[in-house]
Amino acid sequence: MDKAIVHQNSFSLGSQIGGPDTPWDVLHEEQRLRNAFNGWKGNYAVAIREFAFLLRVDGSIVRYTEEWNIS
Repeated sequence: MDKAIVHQNSFSLGSQIGGPDTPWDVLHEEQRLRNAFNGWKGNYAVAIREFAFLLRVDGSIVRYTEEWNIS
């Protein structure tokens, strides 16, 4: 009898924040999102081990929306 291979995908969230003046609320929400992603597991794709997402937050030093031409 063959045992089915169980493959668990994991999820992660990285972030880039554009300056030291980031409001506490933004940092708090970033950590909440990171915790949620880190706890998320599932069987979605055998060919992919980890789904990694990136959160970019504009700040006083770097404005990612302008640098990457995104909104």
